[in-house]
Amino acid sequence: MLVFTFKPAKYSDLGLTYRLKKDGLKNYIEKTWGWDEKKQVHLHKNNFDPKKTEIIQLKNIEIGYLTKRVSNSEIYIENLILEKKFHNNGFGTAIMNLLIKEAEKEKKSIGLRVLKENKRAKKFYKNLGFEKISESNNHYEMKKNWLKHRI
Repeated sequence: MLVFTFKPAKYSDLGLTYRLKKDGLKNYIEKTWGWDEKKQVHLHKNNFDPKKTEIIQLKNIEIGYLTKRVSNSEIYIENLILEKKFHNNGFGTAIMNLLIKEAEKEKKSIGLRVLKENKRAKKFYKNLGFEKISESNNHYEMKKNWLKHRI
């Protein structure tokens, strides 16, 4: 069984999270808006909030990060990014299953949005029971409601 730990992020994790974001999303961001390194660094610095970010570790190795907002009714995943070498081996599914269990226990839905260019992520979340609830020019908004899956 995989045992992940979720370590609260610190401001010193800014570089790590940017490297992981660039590694995981650059290709999709480039196709959507074009990649401007200076702009991306600026956006990441402005949006990085250690209070809602956790570093995902597997056997004390930093493999990714999770940024989420939690309200009374929803867990909203802003980012779930794993280093590329940890893709396609069940880690993402295992992490999402932990979040899904947490949401069901707390009777909350889980929301997120995916870049339209990131077809792999859309398929990944769809396979976990997320449904597209809306879309914009560049994103799909998706949700998994705990009530629907408790029959």
